[in-house]
Amino acid sequence: MMSIPPGGETGLESHSFNEAIFIQVKGTGRMTVNSRTRGIGHRDLVLVPAGSVYTIKNDRKGDLKLMVIYAAPVYLDGTLQETKEKAREASREAIQHAWEQ
Repeated sequence: MMSIPPGGETGLESHSFNEAIFIQVKGTGRMTVNSRTRGIGHRDLVLVPAGSVYTIKNDRKGDLKLMVIYAAPVYLDGTLQETKEKAREASREAIQHAWEQ
């Protein structure tokens, strides 16, 4: 689950080897994928193909909450990150773990 506070945004993100599906759970905002921007709202689903560049912005008053599904997984099972920086480190660890298998 991803939570973006009012006025917050992810910044530019890209996952070279993973597709991502974002499902809006609460709030509204704007999502840009490969330079195409659209509003996201009630139960919208957005597929981000592997290698795409994307950003998500919460331009409303309440929190924007999104469920994110990665194929292949980006995080180890049971991982919880409280900040974007911790999420990036957990992602690097999961990718390293996958390569070691």
